[in-house]
Amino acid sequence: MAGSNSIQVVGSTGWSVGDTIGISPSFRIHTEYEKVTITKISADGLTVTFTPALLYNHYGDSSQFNTDHGRIDLRAKVAHLNRNITIVFILALRHA
Repeated sequence: MAGSNSIQVVGSTGWSVGDTIGISPSFRIHTEYEKVTITKISADGLTVTFTPALLYNHYGDSSQFNTDHGRIDLRAKVAHLNRNITIVFILALRHA
């Protein structure tokens, strides 16, 4: 809900305080995504507290329904945005 500074998640493995998470829009306005910084993770990893507080409402009920194309989960998606990768360019030299 708008104004909240914590959410319930299925899991937070690999997340740490100081990491950034993104929360997807839930309704018809595609620009209502949010990027927040984790300030606390509960001991069980299921409650994540963050700053700043949410500006928009995000659907979090775990209801699902079946369609002709399979099951649809209506919850907002939460993405861990911290990734550390190193791209190394190695020039292969051939000696004649």
